[in-house]
Amino acid sequence: MSLPRGPVHLDFDPSATSSATPSEIAAEPSPDTVDDALRLVSQAKRPLVLLGVGARGLAEPVRTLLAESAAPTLMTYRAKGLVPDSWSNSAGLVTGATTEAPLLHAADLIVMIGVDTVEFIPNAWPYQAPVVSFSSWAETSPYLRPDVEVVGNLEKLVTELSQIWPATTWPPGAGNRHRDDELARLCAATPGIPEGVTPQEVVLRTRAAVPTATIATVDAGAHMLPATSLWTTEDVDEMIISSGLATMGFAVPAAVAAALARPSRRIVCFTGDGGLGMCLGELETISRLGLNVTIVVFNDSRLSLIAIKAKPDGNGGENAIGYGETDFAQIGRGYGLAGFSADSADELDTALARALGQHGPSIVDVRVDSRAYGEVLAAIRGKR
Repeated sequence: MSLPRGPVHLDFDPSATSSATPSEIAAEPSPDTVDDALRLVSQAKRPLVLLGVGARGLAEPVRTLLAESAAPTLMTYRAKGLVPDSWSNSAGLVTGATTEAPLLHAADLIVMIGVDTVEFIPNAWPYQAPVVSFSSWAETSPYLRPDVEVVGNLEKLVTELSQIWPATTWPPGAGNRHRDDELARLCAATPGIPEGVTPQEVVLRTRAAVPTATIATVDAGAHMLPATSLWTTEDVDEMIISSGLATMGFAVPAAVAAALARPSRRIVCFTGDGGLGMCLGELETISRLGLNVTIVVFNDSRLSLIAIKAKPDGNGGENAIGYGETDFAQIGRGYGLAGFSADSADELDTALARALGQHGPSIVDVRVDSRAYGEVLAAIRGKR
């Protein structure tokens, strides 16, 4: 239970004779380090806030800190929802890609709260503004070394930040404008005339069809890129993702867990055909327990993200990343779920209405145009 918390594998060795001692809570940071960090923050004119996984349990103090501030706030995948998307300072996601670069270049101080750079793309940090990090554990990344790092009781540190947080020169709504511009660019990243439904349309139409507090679980794969950006959240845990580990096959069992933990909420599971194929047996669990889960399958009969990243030669060709046509709606019905298929945006709206118009498990198999994924990746990398 020491920080940073996460999955643990235990081996019990019957021949062991010594016992381990639980690690102690990290020592308090030195007063000088805290003073240096708070001084930099109090003097900043254009501070930019990055929220990470370590701040997930601190929604109330974080919102108290930022509720009245114009400082744009970017969140990692795991921190999404700490600042509601409806707030004017909500600036979207930070991943280490180039999509957030305009804001980071415009800042005169970058304030990281609970950030673990395992969630970032492992690239060199290109920004000139000083970085002040407040966290419960020390940063170990070789790519980013904060100018001032304060490790200690994060709730206490956020409260201290609230007492000295500066008035900024950011124009009102700067965060929203950046986010909306990036989302518009993402939505425009389409391959001319789509063949099937674009991944962006799948997310947007699903988001429009479900209540505000619906929880989305998101699998690893190319569909993750539009899903994480376009799924709006107002609270923590309204989007659940295996960030950092990027584990295929995560979203379906995560949806089971979310439905058991929040039985009154609708759960939407975004998964690719590859990820769903790895855990089809979980459909029986969802059916047997009668869980309020709707699985939305981005079905393009291929491992699209692997296809995009493959080298031009020596990659095994289409047979290495392609699948045969699979009817996941029919498979879902075989397990006892209500199953629906969609080959167009209009059919998707109809399928979602039917799936969501009932309580209990359902699956919506959507034929998506995989060509859009390359366009989306280019947009995120600033190449479109």
